[in-house]
Order: sequence, then structure tokens, then C-alpha cells
Amino acid sequence: MNLWLVLLKDTSLVAVIAFDELLRTAKVAGETEREPFLFFFAAGLLYLLMTWVSDRGRQRLERSVQLVGHSR
Repeated sequence: MNLWLVLLKDTSLVAVIAFDELLRTAKVAGETEREPFLFFFAAGLLYLLMTWVSDRGRQRLERSVQLVGHSR
């Protein structure tokens, strides 16, 4: 599982929506609106959602591969 999350962070998907860029955008928006906590919280939730969805997909894939392996 940890390897999967490390892989997620290093893939092109996250290169498009990089965590650093997400935080930089939250910082700029927070400074503009003068509510940095709100934007950093939203960025954290978005990143958590991305990793959660990815992990659920990995679990489903893992289960389907196990089921195929057991039917032989």
C-alpha cells in the first residue's frame, strides 16, 4: 500500500496536479481572499480525496486479480 501511494505521488497524474502546485495555488488564493486556512484545508481535502480514490481503486484491482487467481 505504501508503495502504491509513493507511486501515485511520482506519476504523471500528480505531475499535472502536483501537491506543491496545489499548495502554491492555495497560498495565493488564501492571500488574495485573506483566508489562508480555508484554502489550505480545501487543498488538503482534495489531496486526501485523490489518495483515497486511488487506494480504493488499487484495492478493487487487487481483489479482482485474487479472484481470478483462485478460480484456476
